[in-house]
Amino acid sequence: MFCALTALVVCRARRRDDHTVVRIGAFMPFATYDGGVPTETSGGVYKQVAVAAALAATQFNERNASVIEEFGSLGPCDRQLELSLFNTFGRSSDALMEYRNNYEHLDVIVGAANNEISEPLALYCEIDKRPQISFGSGSTALDKYEWFMRTIPSGGEFADRAMMFAMENNWNSIGVLYSENEGESYRESLSPKCVKFHFICKWAFFQSGSSASLDIAISNLVEFRIIFLAFSDADLALVSERLVANKVTTNEHAFVFMDLMSDEALIRATGDVAELVRGGFKMSVEAAYTTDDARLRLQATLKQQMVEDFTSLLDAVEPFGTLDADFFNRAFVFSQICFAFDAVATIGIASCNATPRGEELLAAMKGASFVGVSNVVEFAENGNRKADPLPLNIVNFIGNGTAGLTAICVATWNKDKWEVLDGQQYTFRDGSSTAPADSVVCQPGAYLDESGRCRECPAGKFQPNSGASTCAECLSSSYQDLTGQQGCKLCGENAAVGWEGSPSAKDCRCLAGYYTPTWPLSECHSCDRPSLQNKVVCEGGFTLPYPRDAYWLDVSNSATTKLRAYRCRHAFLCVGGTRPTACAKGYAEAHNGSCLRASGEPVKLGRPNRWCDAGHHFEEPLCEEPKDGRFAVATLAPKCPARVNHILFTILCYAVLFALFAVINDFIRPGYNVLNLVLAVFQDLGILTSFRLYWPKQFQYIIVLYRIALFDVDVLDPTCAFPKWGQAHTFFLTLALPFVHLVIRCAYAAVATSGGLNAWHSTIGSHASFVVTSMPILLMYCMSPFLCRRFVGREQRVFAVSPADSCDSSTANAMRVVASIYFAYVLMVCGICTYHVTVRLHRNELHNPEVLRVYGFLYKPYRSHALYWSSASPCFSL
Repeated sequence: MFCALTALVVCRARRRDDHTVVRIGAFMPFATYDGGVPTETSGGVYKQVAVAAALAATQFNERNASVIEEFGSLGPCDRQLELSLFNTFGRSSDALMEYRNNYEHLDVIVGAANNEISEPLALYCEIDKRPQISFGSGSTALDKYEWFMRTIPSGGEFADRAMMFAMENNWNSIGVLYSENEGESYRESLSPKCVKFHFICKWAFFQSGSSASLDIAISNLVEFRIIFLAFSDADLALVSERLVANKVTTNEHAFVFMDLMSDEALIRATGDVAELVRGGFKMSVEAAYTTDDARLRLQATLKQQMVEDFTSLLDAVEPFGTLDADFFNRAFVFSQICFAFDAVATIGIASCNATPRGEELLAAMKGASFVGVSNVVEFAENGNRKADPLPLNIVNFIGNGTAGLTAICVATWNKDKWEVLDGQQYTFRDGSSTAPADSVVCQPGAYLDESGRCRECPAGKFQPNSGASTCAECLSSSYQDLTGQQGCKLCGENAAVGWEGSPSAKDCRCLAGYYTPTWPLSECHSCDRPSLQNKVVCEGGFTLPYPRDAYWLDVSNSATTKLRAYRCRHAFLCVGGTRPTACAKGYAEAHNGSCLRASGEPVKLGRPNRWCDAGHHFEEPLCEEPKDGRFAVATLAPKCPARVNHILFTILCYAVLFALFAVINDFIRPGYNVLNLVLAVFQDLGILTSFRLYWPKQFQYIIVLYRIALFDVDVLDPTCAFPKWGQAHTFFLTLALPFVHLVIRCAYAAVATSGGLNAWHSTIGSHASFVVTSMPILLMYCMSPFLCRRFVGREQRVFAVSPADSCDSSTANAMRVVASIYFAYVLMVCGICTYHVTVRLHRNELHNPEVLRVYGFLYKPYRSHALYWSSASPCFSL
């Protein structure tokens, strides 16, 4: 439970009614709970502060003007202060609930702002709408509370001046070592100032009294040369010990002590602690007095009433021990006493001008203005004490010729800058007045990061100089795949990355006009040579060139410098490449396609990458597919009829084509001997037109005749009705053609003739004639399943005549089986026919008109004394 001591009972104070009495609760850690004697770091300082607060209440109640003159000129004011002391030493914020439950009669709160209960107490006051005034700077987080005030400038103003001290010494990198509890308010104050002044700041906290957590904190600051220290006297020896252990206490470092540590403790330092303090600085706010006479009067009053009267009173309640009579000579303690005295004085003076509670009392306290024991007391709108009348000093700790140290005030804040006092100068650890550099000097290939550490330049960046705080990005013509480098690596001749800061050689790509056969590239080859010139678009990047209109690229030679571009077989169908080659970092394409590697393989198959709008994919560069909405007639590509059923249209086209084959075989050829020679020539030309050559457009209609003479069903590509029509369909249809002809002839013999031996002889002769005439195309298709090749980017082999179809599929295997059987069939028919003719020749039966009519197609183009027959006849005569 909170220990309460009512100071109003001292002297002649007496209880008044609620309209005249202002009830003050003073919350501070002014005593220990174990009966021991408190030290300055365990409540001892606040013992004097608590007594000073009680003294201020007594002086106001008696209107005693010996310390604050205004107390004697308050006129008819009948207000009285009733001050209760609440000891918070060693208590957590949870104990404040007891205050809320049992002490709701309080009108205003006085307390220290730099301990663990400060913010919870401020929160309760905000909720209860009860003014709170503090005599410590505390956390800047307290500024958000409307009902919170200070009789000392806020930590934010203190932090501003600390940053200015650093700037005047050319320090821009600062480490802050603070204890988990005591130094938190300084971290909160300094943190936004680091952003404001563009400082590199790093915070490292430790648990008070813990060597392990302190070692971790120090390791995070080991590279900083400027270290601010914010912890209490109790941790000074431990910090010194661990700094030595971590090799931080060298002459290269400067230490700045915050106001948490007393001058006395720093001056008394010996051994390693003295080495830590020597050449260091402390910033502290001190009470200022209007005159020396005012200071003497305050000292006399405090000495008389505190030491003699209040010591006995406090001892009667708890064993606080005896006050040290020379505490007046200690600036830190005396400043705290002054600010606490003025806090209570503010409440008393304000209460004479307002209702002694609530919003009216808060407004009167913020508007208070008087000459207190700490100089002029005035408040800003947010309730913070105005800083200008109060001196903020820099104390320098230097050797005094003995083992001890001397604290010398070397500078004081004057308006907006630090002003070095006459005859004084800063003395750093090395004894000179030159401030050390604020950070280590990083070597070439490294930079100083925001935490003050030297870091290697990452891949893609470099730094040729020492002492740099940044790394430069590699230029667009280079890259760097290693860290900590002083320069970058060139991509090579005719190559660049295309952006700055590349971390990999894989980002190098060829310039426009060049291509690479490998990826990552090893060499960029020129497109300015006869095999490619004016035939391809060579934009560089990671890929091969793209063909222009009417050309295709032979990617089978992409891994060499033999890359060539050829005319497409059907030039008007191949419109050239439609994808750019410069893909961002090798993984994407600007137009929603896929980027190709230099080998021709896709880096990522997001969607098929067509080299020709009307052709195969990039793996199949023959570009011989018709455009959508068209069908093929040899090399012609007429449009599909718009108002006709495409299946019926296709059946009609094939019926006309088969009829032409039959007319040529059964009517035109037997009746006109000269047409046998013309047909043979046309078939030879038809075979030539099937090769992958560029044929002028003027030949297109003649090529149709050649292909019909060849009995090639592939002259018609029925993609109107069957868009997926492929090589396998054409293969089986071609091989089935002689059998279709045989069925039609048999049906004709059975229906349209009287039958008989002659009719069937005629049917067999017609079929044999058809087989012999179509033999070139039949042999071509029988060989086609066995002719396979590979294209770059395809795992399986493809047909040489149809790169769109796999050569290793079950359909391809079936085609090879059928082709093998068909070879035997064709050879059998040809053999039988040849044997039959030679037998007739041997028997001298070729003069028979019927034989001549049926089988004349086999020998009419040749005379009986020709070389073939004259050499074949003796063989059959054996």
